[in-house]
Amino acid sequence: MSSLSRFKSSVANGWSKTLWDGLIDAMEGRLAPLEENLGLDRTTRDAIIARGLTVIELQIAPVVQQAEDKLSTIEQMRVDSIAAYAVIQALADQDLGAVIEPLLIESRSTLDDINQLLSDIEAAVADIQRKSEKDAPAGYAGLDASGKLPFDKLSGVPAAAEGTAGVAKLATGAEVNTGSDAAKVITPAALISRTATTDRTGLVELATGTEAAAGIDTDRAVTAAGLRATLDGQAVRIDAAQMLLASQKGRARANIDAGILSGFRNKIINGNFDVWQRGTTQTSLGYGSDDRWLNDVFESTQSHSQQNFTLGQTDVPGNPKYFSRTVVTSGVTSTCAVVKKQRIEDVRTLSGRVATLTFYAKADASKSIAFSIEQGFGTGGAPSSNVNPAGTKVNLTTSWQKFTQTVSIPSISGKTLGTDENSWLQVSFWFNAGSSFDSRTGALGLQSGTFDIARVSLVEGDATAEADPFSPRHIQQEVALCQRYFCIQDASVRGYSRSGVMTETPVYWPVMMRASPTVSLVSAGTVSNCTAVVAAKVTPTSARFGAQANSDGEFYAINAILTADAEL
Repeated sequence: MSSLSRFKSSVANGWSKTLWDGLIDAMEGRLAPLEENLGLDRTTRDAIIARGLTVIELQIAPVVQQAEDKLSTIEQMRVDSIAAYAVIQALADQDLGAVIEPLLIESRSTLDDINQLLSDIEAAVADIQRKSEKDAPAGYAGLDASGKLPFDKLSGVPAAAEGTAGVAKLATGAEVNTGSDAAKVITPAALISRTATTDRTGLVELATGTEAAAGIDTDRAVTAAGLRATLDGQAVRIDAAQMLLASQKGRARANIDAGILSGFRNKIINGNFDVWQRGTTQTSLGYGSDDRWLNDVFESTQSHSQQNFTLGQTDVPGNPKYFSRTVVTSGVTSTCAVVKKQRIEDVRTLSGRVATLTFYAKADASKSIAFSIEQGFGTGGAPSSNVNPAGTKVNLTTSWQKFTQTVSIPSISGKTLGTDENSWLQVSFWFNAGSSFDSRTGALGLQSGTFDIARVSLVEGDATAEADPFSPRHIQQEVALCQRYFCIQDASVRGYSRSGVMTETPVYWPVMMRASPTVSLVSAGTVSNCTAVVAAKVTPTSARFGAQANSDGEFYAINAILTADAEL
């Protein structure tokens, strides 16, 4: 409690000193509880006391002065009474209390004014919260030097969280960069769990241009990499070419079911194993069963066959009818191999680009197979040597599994093509491979067993985000594509001729073939008085079928069967 002694009268003695000092003592007693309740610091407390006493002094000073003057007169009268008894005797007849009483009454009035002033002071500060309430629950918080409420004054308020209302705090850039924003609510780290996704609503966060360019914005909901909705050339545009990543193109195709719209994106022909012009089984080397598939075997035995899917099965999408089965009995040498290949016309295909190979496979037990890519530059002249990138080994089970992987097709820059126009890009599936093929098969090794392959596709770009990039075509289109490389054609010739004379008739292939095919007579059909032969003049579009009469007269060779082979 502040002492008011410094405000007491400096007069050595006298009635005014007693009156003034009494007032000071009374005020000190009244102000003591106010100081305690307000919890004021010393500087503020002394300032309030000084101000109050100044006001009181201004109010009481005239009264005190007047009382002092009157008491001085009385004192003088008392002193004079010693010398002047007569005056005292005259005054003795008067009531001295009547003289002093008005002064006391006026003093009491002044004290009443002082009490009223103190009451006014109490009323004025009644609405001021106590210092003890500062930073306390239901209390108040002080402002900082700029007149703003510091965030740390909200420490008692719950932070906002998912499902809980509260105060949200933004992290600083430095905190975000150093990863020290774990306690903050509105930060990239804190928003990840509350961002919008494909199956829920939520908050969105824009990535910076630097993040998008560096590819480190994978956790963002609205980003250049996520939507390409920026103006830096990576947006969905109508004024220029699209600038989407390969994976984004694949995702976009899947979103619009592009398999229906873009059947020719699959570079594999007969990847669903629907076409078997030559037959449904094969044990020999080369082409002999499923169209476009070259079934090679070295120092082992193999059996390829068409197999039926159970109607309505869902393990392999698209409800395909058939799959290809290869039964392998391995040899023991390092050059043993059983491999199923498809040569895609023209080595320029997908060269220097990324592609996605997708297929389904299973085995009779837990086994592995390998797949690889190879580029062949054709024959004739001095073509470049084949390019054989390293292969990839995958593990099979007894159930159908989907395998999908991006592959980088090498550039053909600086290469030389053969003059026979028969270059190719080859996809190979290895079921058995000795150590001589380790680099192309991931060291697959020698093995025997039963291996099933279905729904094979090779498409440009990153299609790993697609559920099924196979892109089916109508069966008529698939047959026609197969017939570009191999077809079976009926032929007949009939007439009257002299003995030994050749009679020819044109035979047209169903489609224009890749090159002039090798034509073989599989069956002469029904022959009378002639020998059926295949004449020359074979082209990619037709050939001439002829018969030579054995004697003069009528002859015919009808329903003969020809094959035309232009495989790579």
